[in-house]
Amino acid sequence: MPTQDPAAHANRRRINAVHATRKMGMRKRTRNIIGIIIIIGVLAFLISSSVIDSYKYYYTVDEVLKKSDELAGKDIKMAGSVKDKSIIMKKSEAGCSFVLSGDSGEMAVDYKGQVPDTFKNNIPVVVEGRFYPDKGMKAVSLLTKCASKYEEKVKN
Repeated sequence: MPTQDPAAHANRRRINAVHATRKMGMRKRTRNIIGIIIIIGVLAFLISSSVIDSYKYYYTVDEVLKKSDELAGKDIKMAGSVKDKSIIMKKSEAGCSFVLSGDSGEMAVDYKGQVPDTFKNNIPVVVEGRFYPDKGMKAVSLLTKCASKYEEKVKN
């Protein structure tokens, strides 16, 4: 039986330990790279989905009335002017009901949510929600378009 050299045995153990450490380091790097790829993928998805939602086309009241069969039960954005004296504020919950006017037609809107401070009669608004031909619009978003508030007043 050959005798083993203690120095050679110790050297072999050191070499094996180095290989094991390198393997563990490669595994950690691989896990880190996979984690980074997953994070980048999730961020890309979130950014692209929010951009797509913000570019959703909005219809006018008249367009919605013309395409009522096609848009029935769908989530849409719609623009129009709030009809004078049509606003009814809800007492039991946040929101209001009002009539949205177009060039040739009108539509009832039932909005649930915080009403903007700039919301009032005869202003242009954009609502987003589900359209029902028989009930009107069930809105979940209400944006006022109040450009005149921010325009410079002309001095005479």
